[in-house]
Amino acid sequence: MPPYYLLSGWHGAGAAELTEAEALLLQGRIDEMDMPLQKAYYQAEKHGQECITICCDFLEMQRDLFRGVYSSKAEAYSRHQWQLQPWKQSMLLNTADMCAGFYYALLGKPEYIPSWLTDGNGQQPSVLYPARPCRNYISAQCLLAQGQYTELLVRWSDWEQECRPYSNFLCLLYLQVQRAAAFAGRGDVTSCRASLKQALAMAEADKLVLPLAQNIALLRPYLEQELQGEFSAAAAAALHLGQQLEAGRGQIMSARFAEAGLQELTEQELQIAQLAAARHTNREIAQRLSLSEGTIKQYLNKIFAKLQIDAAAKNKRHQLERFFPNS
Repeated sequence: MPPYYLLSGWHGAGAAELTEAEALLLQGRIDEMDMPLQKAYYQAEKHGQECITICCDFLEMQRDLFRGVYSSKAEAYSRHQWQLQPWKQSMLLNTADMCAGFYYALLGKPEYIPSWLTDGNGQQPSVLYPARPCRNYISAQCLLAQGQYTELLVRWSDWEQECRPYSNFLCLLYLQVQRAAAFAGRGDVTSCRASLKQALAMAEADKLVLPLAQNIALLRPYLEQELQGEFSAAAAAALHLGQQLEAGRGQIMSARFAEAGLQELTEQELQIAQLAAARHTNREIAQRLSLSEGTIKQYLNKIFAKLQIDAAAKNKRHQLERFFPNS
């Protein structure tokens, strides 16, 4: 890249450092990516390369999920409020939507996803063809966040084909992982395992486990089954990274979104939540309140939803303790 910078008047300045940061993020080396990411920011801002700055923001949003830090940039992007002065390319408005949509899909807040990313319109005039594979995997992640598993599978073949002309391996990897996650969401065990094995085979050589970790909620049991298989190293790394992501996401949800959920709990839900936070079993809670265990389970699912606690997480009761420290 340095010779190109000199020949092109510093067009794309920061791209080399950005690529290094992205590679580290994809491998789950979160702390190691800080230095190249900051270098990319510096070079891009020094030479007025707005598109590189946007790419830096996209990586930063994903990184901060692991650290439990809410991204104010994602919020600004979703509202089309820019710190950059002013964007000369209106096409970047859709790029901003893609960044924000992917972030909120990973965060588990599908209500903040721009509607055009999932509305089924296959022709987006303001997304250039080379960028469409990226738009496609972002749309797929948004569909997963919305629980639209069948819709994702219906569109998958077209999306996969659009990765071929430019041999976009990363987008192909994301789509393969997302296909496995969609099958998992539909309860299609056989298809999920087959797709997941293909994804693991693609990810293992360069240790690109981030897409797997970002879909841990749907893929965890299937990744655990692969711990004794051919791709055990990639499966183990994805599970470890996914656990970090869930912890960070839980911190964000509790700190930013969940307090309002406490106000939404009914008196009965509040009582059950306090007992669950005190580590009483469903049976003990049911006996105390003269309800069935099935009813308690239904109540808890509602409580977890209102408090923005991932119902698939293994530490749900531990997360409840943060709301009721004296229980």
